[in-house]
Amino acid sequence: MANGIEEQVESLFSDREQWESFLELREQKDALRNAWWQGFRAKMNRHFIVDNKADGWGYISWGVWDYKWYLAESGADSLCVWCREWYGGYIFHLWVNQTLFDGVKITNLLQGTKYTPILSAFERIDSIGSNNEKLIENGNFSFGAPDDGNLNADTLAWYAHYQPEAFLSQISRKVDRFRKDPEVSALLAEINRETKKQ
Repeated sequence: MANGIEEQVESLFSDREQWESFLELREQKDALRNAWWQGFRAKMNRHFIVDNKADGWGYISWGVWDYKWYLAESGADSLCVWCREWYGGYIFHLWVNQTLFDGVKITNLLQGTKYTPILSAFERIDSIGSNNEKLIENGNFSFGAPDDGNLNADTLAWYAHYQPEAFLSQISRKVDRFRKDPEVSALLAEINRETKKQ
């Protein structure tokens, strides 16, 4: 153990009760994280169902941290925007159900210049998926902390609980670049129509 950490441990856990309290709290980490996300979900639902609706767009939330925005005419399984935990990270991405839509054709269309406005709606693209996940922005949230732009679901749980308005504002800004841009919405609708399986 590095000397700095060892010294911190010595000062924090100088008696057994403190150490046992730490171990007990550690066992509750996931439950606490999930509770913070659930509280945030109520704020998200109010924001996107009541305060910040977008014509022609649907919104659903479920589980601990899943939020999806989709064109109502195309349905929730169409090429849509999804914000969720993914392999420990927290991603904002375009997703499609490839059982109902031709994912290969979508990938090819997104590479064409006609659909550049969809790609430009992202603040950054960290990876291009080959399955249901098409374009992925991972952990790109900023709160004035050293790890800004690379935040995972556990860290974001703290912001969801202690700085929910700042977090919600960032998600809303990201999503509205799709939902409230008529050109991007029209291009997504076009891709969904062209790639829907019969």
